[in-house]
Order: sequence, then C-alpha cells, then structure tokens
Amino acid sequence: FYRGAVDAGRLDGDLRVFAETVLRQEQAHAAFLVKRLGERAGDRPRSEFGDALRSPETFRSAAIDLEEAAVAAYVGQGANLTAGVIAPVAALVSVEARQAAWIRDLAGENAAPNAADPARKPAQVLSDLRDKGWLR
Repeated sequence: FYRGAVDAGRLDGDLRVFAETVLRQEQAHAAFLVKRLGERAGDRPRSEFGDALRSPETFRSAAIDLEEAAVAAYVGQGANLTAGVIAPVAALVSVEARQAAWIRDLAGENAAPNAADPARKPAQVLSDLRDKGWLR
C-alpha cells in the first residue's frame, strides 16, 4: 500500500513524508514477522489498492482503515503471545498506534478517539480488507 502510494506520485508535503516513513517502518515490521514466523508465515496475500491510491483523500482514508485494522489485529492476538515475544510485538504495536494517530491527525481527525483500542480476530480483519477489495 505505502510503496504504491509513494510510487504513484500523488502525495506531497506531510502526507508524502508520512507515506515514506511508514513504508520503511512497515518493511521492518514485515521482515520481523516473517523471520519470527518462519514457514508458518504462509504466502504473502495479494493486494489491490488501485482506487485507494488515486488521490490524497482516498489514500488518507485507506491508511486510517489499514492502520486501525493493524492495531486491532495485534491487540486481538495479545492473549496468544508467549512471554518471549511480548516485548518485540509490543514495540510493533506501539509504532502501529503512532502511525494510526499520525494519519488521523493529517486527516483532521481525533488522533486517539478511544481510551483503549478494540481487539479483532485476524480473520475479521482479513475479511474486512477483502470486502474493501484490498486483499484477494
């Protein structure tokens, strides 16, 4: 998503800085998760963000949805984490939450609308992303 947004060349100013910064962070997150999961990581899902990348406004809206979904999925998996993995995953979640707050702020929305983020099961998150046409 972020690679596509940067490459599309439709973002400038603070929104472009956000996309470039988050792109690097998400690449690091993905590398950590693939290394941690090993063969259990499975195949990378196919994504299609065409309409979400057509303008700064659609990008912002999609970025909010994606960052909120990521936080909810991580929170939803909290009870499944072992003591040895809680700290590195908590570090990822903290960055995902900051990303969500940052893009909400750039969209003129409340950066932290909830006292606590709701948990969601991974299947729910994936289903929602498929319903939006972003995952296949």
